[in-house]
Amino acid sequence: KGVLWSPSCLGGSCGAPVEIVRQYIEEHRSKY
Repeated sequence: KGVLWSPSCLGGSCGAPVEIVRQYIEEHRSKY
């Protein structure tokens, strides 16, 4: 539901640093 990152992106293969991905997930979880 509203997830912008695919499983492969979570692995850090989308070009985005893992820290940024984790931070995005933390913010997403806190909102919902």
